Amino acid sequence: MGWTVGLLWGVGLSALAWGVDPKAESTPRTAGSGWRGSSGYEMVWVPAGRYTMGCTPGQSNCGDDETKHGVELTRGFYLGATEVTQGLWTSVMGSNPSRFSDCGPTCPVETVSWLEAVRFANALSAREGLPACYEEYGEEMRWPGGLGCTGYRLPTESEWEVAARGGADFLYAGSNTAGEVGWTSENAGGRTHPVRQLRSNGWGLYDMSGNVWEWVWDVYGQYPGAAEDPVGASSGAYRVIRGGCWIYDPWYARVASRLRTVPGLRYVNLGFRLARTVP
Repeated sequence: MGWTVGLLWGVGLSALAWGVDPKAESTPRTAGSGWRGSSGYEMVWVPAGRYTMGCTPGQSNCGDDETKHGVELTRGFYLGATEVTQGLWTSVMGSNPSRFSDCGPTCPVETVSWLEAVRFANALSAREGLPACYEEYGEEMRWPGGLGCTGYRLPTESEWEVAARGGADFLYAGSNTAGEVGWTSENAGGRTHPVRQLRSNGWGLYDMSGNVWEWVWDVYGQYPGAAEDPVGASSGAYRVIRGGCWIYDPWYARVASRLRTVPGLRYVNLGFRLARTVP
């Protein structure tokens, strides 16, 4: 199971500036600068660049599908500062599928399939007057605009891991100690927890290790060689989930760890966060 992100050149950090209209920004965005959509979903800027992913020196006991390799992201993007919460899901979709509904509106939504996560992305885009990134054909979901679509979408696996690493080579998303940044079987007490309760990584992203597994766009496959803007295997039965969760041990919460599952699965440890490409 594996990837890892090692930033190959430095990027400056800036304080979060929630509420900035990305279309109106007149200065270059820097890693960790923030934006909030009209529905209140807070996002963090992740810069374009060349990265090293997989079994980098900061990782240990790597899985056999975590081969170290290079990747180039040619577009910067925004990624949710937190997992999509039960409160945001309910406000958009009108109901709450979560098994841990007693956890409250600031806890991550869970028990959602990959297809439901993609549908939510389209619904949030419609609510905010943004273009829908996905077109649905039965149980098949197409992404015709690819990374050029400016609506909400799932991150690609490479985008997810670049963001999780936050410009560093920690074992987990922001620390070498799992309990500082993530809810796993060692500290979660058998349930999910409200977002933002533990430390963020260096770019201001929370819970990328632990709490709930996060769906990404990609069909599962072995990593390619050095690649530009990879979007996963061309076909296959499984989608990728990243980040570990409250019921799994910390090994799965490593930033290099990757797992596959069927896209129709709904389970109490499965959630997601959203990305956006902006001009």
